[in-house]
Amino acid sequence: GLLILLNDQSTDNWGWWVVVIAGCGWFGNYLLAVLDHAQNGFFVFWEWLPVAGSALACGCLVAVVYQPAGDHRFCLWVLGGNCLLGIVGLFFHLSADLHSGSFIHGAPIFAPLLFPNLAILATIGIWKL
Repeated sequence: GLLILLNDQSTDNWGWWVVVIAGCGWFGNYLLAVLDHAQNGFFVFWEWLPVAGSALACGCLVAVVYQPAGDHRFCLWVLGGNCLLGIVGLFFHLSADLHSGSFIHGAPIFAPLLFPNLAILATIGIWKL
């Protein structure tokens, strides 16, 4: 919805605002990963990966917001890594649900796909910068 409102405005800093929106989404994704995986007590090492990946993406996008004219190749690599992390997370969630036999009360299957979605959104904003 915010993108639709943003597209309606004729502004020169459209890419900057898309990066800001994506950064807010990454911060929410960070909180979601921390709180959801904390329910398991972080006993499995792999549960730390989305926490670290989303925290790194948040930091990169904060750097892009404060330095929009800089070189953002590292940030693009981080976002690409988070895309892969989301796809791998999809299979981890699916295997956990298949192992437990519960798709309703188990791991949310499509939650890891927020990583590639936000990475694509942030990449569009960085590309426009």
